[in-house]
Amino acid sequence: RSLLLYATTPSFGGRDPSFADAFLRVRLGPLDAGLSMADAAPRMLEGLMGAGADPGAAPAAIAALSAVPAPVYRATLRCLTTFDRRDALARIAVPSLLIAGEQDQAAPLRTLQRMAATISAARLVVIPRVGHLAHLERPVIFNAVVASFLASVRGA
Repeated sequence: RSLLLYATTPSFGGRDPSFADAFLRVRLGPLDAGLSMADAAPRMLEGLMGAGADPGAAPAAIAALSAVPAPVYRATLRCLTTFDRRDALARIAVPSLLIAGEQDQAAPLRTLQRMAATISAARLVVIPRVGHLAHLERPVIFNAVVASFLASVRGA
């Protein structure tokens, strides 16, 4: 009945495969160098949070990423680099909420703005001063936005 798209894009990077190769080298480099997920997590999360993140956001993100098994992380990143659903956006016909972090570099605001313009029943909410992990960076605001959307689609 509804769709929530958060900190996402309809496709990975550009059409040039060198972007995906570089992405994988950077993201998998710490593991390839022999670090554990726990040791690598702080470096892997660099640049993902915005200037307005709650103080508990980084420790929570590090703990969550540290708990991911390395093979799962590797497989997820490789799968991510093949993702392309741009053609499906215009076919989404349910009320849709798109949530963007104002400072998100991984899923840039301009990309979510284009997605919202393509999806017929979309509404975009931008959470100020946060990056890619808004649910950790500003959980009270994030949860209120989600709760409001869910209440609006339940009542529709």
